[in-house]
Amino acid sequence: MQMMKVLVSAMLLSAACAADTYVYTGAAGDGKWSTAGNWEGGTFPASSSASIVVLSNTIDNVEIVNDKGDFTLRLLKIAAGSKALRLSGGKFTLGLYNGDNTVGDLPEESCAFYCAAAGVSVEIASDIALGGLRQFRQVTKSDVTFSGRFADASATGT
Repeated sequence: MQMMKVLVSAMLLSAACAADTYVYTGAAGDGKWSTAGNWEGGTFPASSSASIVVLSNTIDNVEIVNDKGDFTLRLLKIAAGSKALRLSGGKFTLGLYNGDNTVGDLPEESCAFYCAAAGVSVEIASDIALGGLRQFRQVTKSDVTFSGRFADASATGT
């Protein structure tokens, strides 16, 4: 019986620490963060330190507007094959640890921002507050610009 309690507790802890991944496709065509049709599976992301957002738009030079206000994510990733984009709107708090203060096995899981797209122009115009994972990685040659303001997440209280 004791072994069963330990096993169930471990399973619940593992589920609580698992990252939730949301993929932005832009399929609805309005560029809004809040439109369910822009997200794979029809669900926009939760504002959470367990959320990973992958921007995978197929329309060149699109603007994605975070019209949901301030938003917390573990990781913001630009997918390989994504077209040029601009992300604007509410502030993003990025790079917060996911429950157990560990990172995954994939290189992008140890950073706040990860660009896997090749040869595209990416502008992040939203303000960014950074948590414990402060690395930004770009694995291919793309033009990535951050035009918003940066802050320390611990100093802003987010």
